[in-house]
Amino acid sequence: MTHAAGSYTTPAGRAAVDWTVNQDGRLTMSAAIPANTTAEIWVPTSGRTVAAPPNVTFSRSASFDGTQYAVYDAGPGNYQFKI
Repeated sequence: MTHAAGSYTTPAGRAAVDWTVNQDGRLTMSAAIPANTTAEIWVPTSGRTVAAPPNVTFSRSASFDGTQYAVYDAGPGNYQFKI
């Protein structure tokens, strides 16, 4: 699989995420957080470094079901991560 996307309409508005893997295996992940909310954004790393936007805060490293993640705290807005 090289692309996936999903969204959910929350009481505050639409939350969405999508990701694409390009031919050289790099992942680009985008997240949209609705107004007047905050979110934890879990970015899969597989041990790679993450280029995160400047307006998010790294919270911690975590793993779930064998996958490694970098977890970021974010306010409302649109964000793009490159792994």
